[in-house]
Amino acid sequence: MSCYWYVVWFDTTNMKKDYTNKKKDSYGNIVDKQLSFDQYWNDEDMKLKLSMDESDRQRNERLSKINNS
Repeated sequence: MSCYWYVVWFDTTNMKKDYTNKKKDSYGNIVDKQLSFDQYWNDEDMKLKLSMDESDRQRNERLSKINNS
């Protein structure tokens, strides 16, 4: 079996991000300036729900490993 390594060179001069339409919220997240209050909090609620779902999944996985051993 042979192994080949490839080096990829990226030209980062044209990859600068445009932050003109962004601002930093009180939590340190970068968000759109045009985002309304309701949209912002709907996004935050969605992130919280996803985080809690993943935490529950990991907890259940740990408990199942403990109970099965």
